[in-house]
Amino acid sequence: MSDDEGAPRLQAFCSRFGIEVEDDDDDVEELDLSEKELSELPPDLFEIEAFCDALKTLCLERNQLRTLPDALGNLRAVTELYLRENQLTSLPSSIGDLKELDSLYLEDNQLTVEGIPDAMRTLSQLKGLCLHRNRLTAVPLSLLALTSLEELYLDNNQIESLPDEIGQLVHLRELDMPGNRLTSLPKSFVQLTKLEILHMEGNCLETLPKGLGGLVSLRKIYLQDNAITKLHASLGRCTKMEVINIENNKLTKVAKRIGDLPKLKHLLLASNNIETLPFNPYEKAPGLRRLTLSGNKLSPDILKLEHHVPSDAAIAEGDDE
Repeated sequence: MSDDEGAPRLQAFCSRFGIEVEDDDDDVEELDLSEKELSELPPDLFEIEAFCDALKTLCLERNQLRTLPDALGNLRAVTELYLRENQLTSLPSSIGDLKELDSLYLEDNQLTVEGIPDAMRTLSQLKGLCLHRNRLTAVPLSLLALTSLEELYLDNNQIESLPDEIGQLVHLRELDMPGNRLTSLPKSFVQLTKLEILHMEGNCLETLPKGLGGLVSLRKIYLQDNAITKLHASLGRCTKMEVINIENNKLTKVAKRIGDLPKLKHLLLASNNIETLPFNPYEKAPGLRRLTLSGNKLSPDILKLEHHVPSDAAIAEGDDE
C-alpha cells in the first residue's frame, strides 16, 4: 500500500481508539492498543510500508485476540511486541520475519507446543521471551535455538522435562520455571555459565545436576516446594551467590561448603529433614540478613541461629525473598 493511501488508513484505524495520528504521519514508532477489546487485527494495517518500516514498539495487551494475521511479519523494524493477556492458541510462521525483535511478551495466553512455529528459531536478536501461564507441556525446540536469549520466563505451564538443548542458551542470565512438573534437570544445564537467577520453585524436582557449582555467575536460586534430597557441595563454588531458598524439600543435611559463600544474604532452609548444620552461616557470610531453620530436626541451640541477626546486617531485607 502506498504512503499516500497508508497515512489516512492508519489515522482512521487509530482514531477508533482515541489515538491521534497526524494526517501525514505514517512513521509512527510506538503504537499502544492495549485494552481496546480487539478480537482481530486488520491485515491491511500491516501493509502500510512506511508504518511497517518505522514501528518499533507494538502493544496489544489485554485484548481478545485469538489469532494474528500473517501480515504481522511485515513489521520489519519492530523490537518490542507485547501480546500478554489475549486468547492466542498459536502464532503465525511470519513471526519469524521480525528480524529486529528484541523482546516478546506472550504470557497469559493459551499457547501450546504445536502453536509455536518452527520459524521462531530465526529470531536471532531476541533477548527476552515471556511465556508465563500458557499451556505448554514441553519447551519447543525452536525456542532452544534462540542462542541470544538472556531472559526466558516459562512459569506456570505444564512442562515435565527440559531437553538437552537447553544447554545451547549460553547467554541466558535468568530462567524462570516455577509451577511446572519438572522432576530433574539435564546434565547440559551446567553449560548455562552466565545464569544469574534461577527460579524452579513449585516443581517436582528430586535431584540437581552435580555440576551445578559450575554456574559461577549464579546469584539467586529458588528451589522451594520441590522434593530435593541433596544440595551438592559444589554449590559452594558459586561465590557470587546471594540467595538460596530450598525450603519445603527433603534435605537431610547441608554440605559444609555452602557455608563458604561470602556474599550470601538469604539462606532459607525451613521445612526439611535437616539434623545438623555443620557451619555457622554468619561467620563467612557477614552480610547474611535472613536464615530460616524451623521445621527441621535441629537442636534448640542451632535453631537459635534463626533469630540471630548481626547488627551490621539488621538492615532492610530488600527484595531478595
